[in-house]
Amino acid sequence: MWIKSPSIAFALLAAHLLVCGAEPGASTAASPAPVVPPITNAAGFFKLSAQEANRAYPVSLVGVVTLVDRERNLLVLQDASGALPLEFPLTNISVRAGDRVIVTGASGIPSVTAFPEFPCHPHERELRDSFEMETNKGVYSLARLRGFLRPPKDGFYTFWLASKASSELWLSTNADPGQAVRIASVPMGRGTTPRQWKRHPSQTSPQIFLRAGSACYIEAVREQRGGRDDNLAVAWQGPGLPQSVIAGEYLSPWVDRDGATSGVGGGHTNGILQELWADYFVGAVEPLTLRGPLNSPVTVKAPRLETVGGGVYPEPMHLRPGNVLTREDQLRWAEIEGIVVFVGRDGDVLMMDLAEGPKQTRVRVSGWRQADLPRWENARVRVRGVCEPALDMEGNVIAGTLWASSPTEVAELSATVEEWAGLKRTPISQLSPTNPDLAWNRRIRVRGAVTRRDDGALLIQGQASFWAYLSRDGTNWEQVAPPVEIEMGGRPLVGLVATSMSRETLARAVFDHVKGLSGVDKQADVHEATPSGSTTFVDSLYAIEGGGLGIASAFDEFYFAHQPLGGSAEIVAHLQSLTADSPRAHAGIMVRENLVGASRCVALTVTPGRGALLQVRRKEGARGETVELAGYAAPCWLKLTRREFALVAQPQDGMPVRTGLEVDITGLLAWEAGQPMLREARCLDPVPPPSARGSVVPVTDSAAGGVSVTPIGELIPQEGMGLRDGTGIATVRGVVIFFDFFGKANQLCIQDESGAAFVRLSGRFTRRPLRVGQRVEVEIKSVNGKWPVPFEPGRINVLGWGQLPEPVVHPAEYSLPLRGEGRWVELDGMVRSATPDGTLTVMGKDGALPVWIGGLPKNSGGSYVDSRVRVRGTLLRTEARSPVLLAASPGFVQVIEPPPEEPFVIPAIPIAELRKMNPSPALTHRLKVSGVVTYKEDALVLVQDDTGGVRVQTIQPAPVNVGERIEAAGFPETGSGSLKLIETLARKTGAHAEAKAAQCSVEELLDGDFDAALVRVQALLQERRTRGQKQLLELQSGQRMFQAVLAKGDGELPDFPSGSVVSLTGVCWAERLGGTGGADGGRSR
Repeated sequence: MWIKSPSIAFALLAAHLLVCGAEPGASTAASPAPVVPPITNAAGFFKLSAQEANRAYPVSLVGVVTLVDRERNLLVLQDASGALPLEFPLTNISVRAGDRVIVTGASGIPSVTAFPEFPCHPHERELRDSFEMETNKGVYSLARLRGFLRPPKDGFYTFWLASKASSELWLSTNADPGQAVRIASVPMGRGTTPRQWKRHPSQTSPQIFLRAGSACYIEAVREQRGGRDDNLAVAWQGPGLPQSVIAGEYLSPWVDRDGATSGVGGGHTNGILQELWADYFVGAVEPLTLRGPLNSPVTVKAPRLETVGGGVYPEPMHLRPGNVLTREDQLRWAEIEGIVVFVGRDGDVLMMDLAEGPKQTRVRVSGWRQADLPRWENARVRVRGVCEPALDMEGNVIAGTLWASSPTEVAELSATVEEWAGLKRTPISQLSPTNPDLAWNRRIRVRGAVTRRDDGALLIQGQASFWAYLSRDGTNWEQVAPPVEIEMGGRPLVGLVATSMSRETLARAVFDHVKGLSGVDKQADVHEATPSGSTTFVDSLYAIEGGGLGIASAFDEFYFAHQPLGGSAEIVAHLQSLTADSPRAHAGIMVRENLVGASRCVALTVTPGRGALLQVRRKEGARGETVELAGYAAPCWLKLTRREFALVAQPQDGMPVRTGLEVDITGLLAWEAGQPMLREARCLDPVPPPSARGSVVPVTDSAAGGVSVTPIGELIPQEGMGLRDGTGIATVRGVVIFFDFFGKANQLCIQDESGAAFVRLSGRFTRRPLRVGQRVEVEIKSVNGKWPVPFEPGRINVLGWGQLPEPVVHPAEYSLPLRGEGRWVELDGMVRSATPDGTLTVMGKDGALPVWIGGLPKNSGGSYVDSRVRVRGTLLRTEARSPVLLAASPGFVQVIEPPPEEPFVIPAIPIAELRKMNPSPALTHRLKVSGVVTYKEDALVLVQDDTGGVRVQTIQPAPVNVGERIEAAGFPETGSGSLKLIETLARKTGAHAEAKAAQCSVEELLDGDFDAALVRVQALLQERRTRGQKQLLELQSGQRMFQAVLAKGDGELPDFPSGSVVSLTGVCWAERLGGTGGADGGRSR
């Protein structure tokens, strides 16, 4: 490109252009771009310059899929050269992490972090007949006009650009988009009126030499925030051409590889393609056109994916929480080890925060289907997954989130040998990669015999295991129970069994299609079973008759046709029929150690009326175990398989073992060619293994720049202050700590190192959802010389992922300003209640606080009640409502102590003991009392046992009545000097019962010992009156005045005259109703 302005030429060297699609110029009026070879590895994209990366190179990649994120249509592919994020629709593509695949595509174009739809997914396309776009295309929109320019003559040309908002004009002297440079621009916030060519010097290009008829790629990009009369136009002037908007006769539109300009049809030789994107809130075009090295997903057009097998995951990169990453490290398969400081769950995604000192990394584990959260708090774990980068507060690229594809990629690391000895032994037979309870690299404990030592590795032979299957057709088999591991010495016996469950009659079973038995030439009535049985074999049919009292009691009595069993085996038999007097009779297949009546054995049998039975005796002389399998009866297929399993152990130096030794061994479970192995294996001794440590990743600085950033703390008021003074525009950067609709408004809260602030979002901003953890840039304007709180944004630019700040432990956040600014907060407490909209009441150490959880299914908050939780979120505190903690999702709620499975399973506490307690409200679950109802009014119930009475406030009016015996489980709360149970569940447990009333004086009632108890007192009647539907007696005893109240529906009081001495029996409710509260003042009820 020839340019007559040297001062501008230098600035053009650093510019580049994003172009999506494929080979330009499919019409006869355009010259094709240079043919480029496909990129065949991840490093090929990394090595491209910014201009080269936008030539829409074809894609041909082979590697292992390490992450599949269908929500974001994101697939991470790693080969020997690095990891590459690929973006294309995954809806109808069958692929999973660990697959080795071939990915091809017509083109691969880097997307933009700030606006992922650009450049490959416009919302609208149309053809313009000149280089001027249609006006009024909508607020907060983005437009791009692109195509090819054909100058009519050789010579120098000048270009002008005009637009209402910021825009840029790019030009190449040939058809190659990769060689385009920026030649003109309209600055941000300094727009022009239509065709106002000379308001800013940057609107005018230098003179550029172009050749006649040569196709030159040209593109203009503009953003539009608000208002009407948005515009964009490009003019030129050259040999024989006056200054004018470029006419369609000199233009041809950009054409996709399929020969058509998508959305407007093909075959156009004149005009320019206009593309439009809605909801563009970035407020500038520079994030789209001036970008650094590739750091966002590559959008693949016309993708094809072929799975070529199960791949081997790459050797993991070792990380520590918060490590700074180089570009080559980002999204690689990595292993990270740290201390768990927070565990939450959002659907089937387990979310953890791992820490190493002050630095943290978030871990997301997909496919977590266990009902309860793991008890990993303060445990050291090791996780493998894809490491997605994030920006810390200084702008460094760090290990932000590790995406683990399944729970098998998480391993808890035990710290001491004593802890290992407490591990439950895992049968070697159950070591399977598909077992969800056996995560990769999890420390396990097994027992077996050392049968071979080869090259320093040990082969550990486990006990034989038996697998039982049933089928109705002999083809579709159902495994009826987990494998049964039993050690049988010598040569076990295998065969067909029958028992009548009677010593008087025989059961007859007919088997056919028997496999795995070469000839059951030996028969036995085990434990001298009677009547004596027999075997008949005719035309492949086995007819077995047997008596006895059956299998798996203290001893066995049955008939057994058998043969020796050697090693692994599989026995199949079709039970054609079973005839017996007892529905408990059974017949089937058995393996047993010997013919002793209480021998170790495994039997799979079928009954006439109880379904199928799996019967096991694990130790000689022990009672057997029986598992009933409903839904099966003769005819039925049975299969019993005996398998022998082993694993390879890689012992640590000095592990004392020898061939034939029975060892109890622990190690880290791994897999090699589908077979289990133990790494860092050792016998249980007092020497702990060394802890693995990862290497430190080199540091790189990739802080975003370009604008002047104001700390949030300088714009928000402090305690006791009004709004801060300010004029103009300010730009803040922070990490999103909340984004959702709450309280009839869309709430966005961001935080930087200096503070946090809510941002008021209009409807248009909510159409582009933000995520907690994203780092954003927000432009705000002053209002009437003040900085408004909440902030009112002019634009929002997503910079990438950020690191969540260290939470402030509640209740320190009660010192927040009254206008609602809230930092990232952590609250620890007991959940006492839940509303249908997802609001929990959490009792912390300094009182109750509402906690709202975003994304919580309706009416599911009740599952948290009576659990101790740790919640992370932001505290919203406004003048109009009490404070509420906003948690973005269930993933930010950690259940530290789950509730009991059934609320009444807890033991009852004597009421007198309950009244002595001083429980911590943040740590105390529901407590249960049991007694007789002495009073009930709506949701208030008074309960008394032999030791005293207590007030109970039920969640809803309980279906219990006075005089009934009940159980009540509620949260203890002290108020008005008396302990009571609130948010209580109550149920009737017995028939009518009488509570004993204590005879006492009014003075004794005031001591509080008789509060909520049934008492009897004498007093002087002063007055009788009513209040609403309640009947009241005003009474006096000595110098004390008190009331007696009879609630609605409890009958009518006798018409005693004033001055009468009356004896009353009722429940004591000691509280001050008036007066000074001194010894001689006030009244009690």
